[in-house]
Amino acid sequence: MQNNVRRRRGQGRLSAPNRREDPQDNSDTNPRTGSVVGVQSPVFFASEQIDENISIDRTEVMPERITSYRKAELLMHYMDYVFPLQFRFHTPDVNGRGWLLWLLIKTGPLYHAALSLSALHQSIYFPNVFGNAYAELDGYHAKALRDLQKFLQHLRISDDRDEKSRLIEVMSCGVSLISFELFQGGVSDWQLHLDALISILTSRSSHAIIQLLTETGQNPWSQNAPRDWQHTALSFLITTIMWFDLLACASTGKAPRMPYKVLLDKNIVDMSIYMGAQNWVMRAIGDIAALDKWKNNAQDDSAPDPSDLVSRGRIIERQLERGLQSLDYFDLETHSLTTADPLKKANTIKNVTRSFATAALVYLHVVLFELEEDSDKMQDAVARNVASMKRITDQQDMRGLVWPICISGSMAGTPHQPFYEAIVKETLGDSPRDFGNCTTILKILTRSWEIRRLGKNHPVRWRHAMTEIGLCLLV
Repeated sequence: MQNNVRRRRGQGRLSAPNRREDPQDNSDTNPRTGSVVGVQSPVFFASEQIDENISIDRTEVMPERITSYRKAELLMHYMDYVFPLQFRFHTPDVNGRGWLLWLLIKTGPLYHAALSLSALHQSIYFPNVFGNAYAELDGYHAKALRDLQKFLQHLRISDDRDEKSRLIEVMSCGVSLISFELFQGGVSDWQLHLDALISILTSRSSHAIIQLLTETGQNPWSQNAPRDWQHTALSFLITTIMWFDLLACASTGKAPRMPYKVLLDKNIVDMSIYMGAQNWVMRAIGDIAALDKWKNNAQDDSAPDPSDLVSRGRIIERQLERGLQSLDYFDLETHSLTTADPLKKANTIKNVTRSFATAALVYLHVVLFELEEDSDKMQDAVARNVASMKRITDQQDMRGLVWPICISGSMAGTPHQPFYEAIVKETLGDSPRDFGNCTTILKILTRSWEIRRLGKNHPVRWRHAMTEIGLCLLV
């Protein structure tokens, strides 16, 4: 059964514009030819990427019905257990997660993807209670991929939903596909899905994206649903895609493609609500990735001017240090809060932000002084990250801190390596399988340290370890 699931993992992909899938494979269990798609406004999908031989029964793409108690059980398991793991630090607004439930029951691919994720989670953590969950996973995952193909073709030929609604549904399907890859280890297919989502958004101008996030959505499906559900969904989905874009750069070596500067600087999105990290640290991480790409491009042409590189890096370093100082001041401010929940949330945001910021200092040092990986300054930055991570009291929160663990942990010297190894192993617990990418992270850390101990004559960073292992992890 596991082999069947893995075989399908490359199928039903979101595809970036101009990316062709095999046009010969039209089997019902292998829906590759229905892969998405670039944007051709007002229709989102390139017609040559859709399998025209598949007939669409309108009833198959109508809102999904929960036809059994087991499906209701899995859907609620997704809402209660899986979604909080996907977005560990997400704080719902006063409207709660109604928009998510609305999308799940209105969008067939999302519905079955949620069921498959729930079945996967139950098979790993509750095998004695849900003994058949892994068998269910295969069926639901295949159904989600078939539904996605039919859903995309239906949207291409139908105009019964407005453009904003279609965009929400496509993005939510794409984020779901990325999440499935993350929960299977985070090393396969995620780049294809992320590239497609970013292409869909960046085919618009920055101003158009800002408009999407600032206009109140009109619901075309029901007069009874809240008018602003679209705004909540768009804000969540665009922020999530930008989060993936920014953090993936450390693994891919690319620069960010989303217009992160304007969205973060003007607080059009608030990363802390969804991901627990404040905007300023995510802006700095994007700037470091852009600087890394600039350096690599300059090396391809000629040696980059060291003074120019360091000058650019120092600007980012000062921004990070100012941000960290503001968190120390924030410590004093939170004591004035009188209720427990706001204080807890404020402390979580502060600790998560500090963990990302200190890891970003390690990232920056690697970009600026890669050959000096064992320097005192590098290890001082690692030590600051260790101190920040020790402030995290809930061990499972570490699942939302994979990026800092990967960046700082892979560069850690011998004194700090046991700390990073221990927190990953404690997060994994006794389960023989992992619902996430912690097992993959442990492989990357271990390989980074092994390369350093062997004394190979080249700089070692997480990307080098990934290359030797033969993977590219979305952290």
